[in-house]
Amino acid sequence: MGVEQNLSRSDRKRVDDILGRFQAGETSPTTLSSLLRDWKDLARSIAEGTKWSLSTYNRGLRTRSLIEEICEGLSMDGRRAVKEVLTQIDLDFISTTFDPLNNEIEIDPEQEIGWWQYRIPRSPQGEIELGFPELGMGIMPPSEACGELPL
Repeated sequence: MGVEQNLSRSDRKRVDDILGRFQAGETSPTTLSSLLRDWKDLARSIAEGTKWSLSTYNRGLRTRSLIEEICEGLSMDGRRAVKEVLTQIDLDFISTTFDPLNNEIEIDPEQEIGWWQYRIPRSPQGEIELGFPELGMGIMPPSEACGELPL
């Protein structure tokens, strides 16, 4: 994705500072582009029905939270550059998940803070399917959770 090349020098410095605090003790370096790629991979794997664990799903949600934290520290131009890449990934994630506590079919990711934290896959696979009931979150068909979705 290479979004860093579209950021100003000061925005790149802010990204490096945030990632430096995040990576303390990590062996492999993380970049904003790699975080966006990881978020995209999670959205794609949900759409494809890939089996993964609850910890993998939660790690993906934490990745999205870190991307948000980075965006908050960027200039308006920097935010726009990241949002150009992030918006489609978010929409892909939204299309394959639902919020069991909110009956609204459509959400505006620009208006809801931390919206990704409340969404679960429409068709959970593998260990994750078993993990949600343990958290007190029953899996129900999307049609029951938030109405029929238009195709």
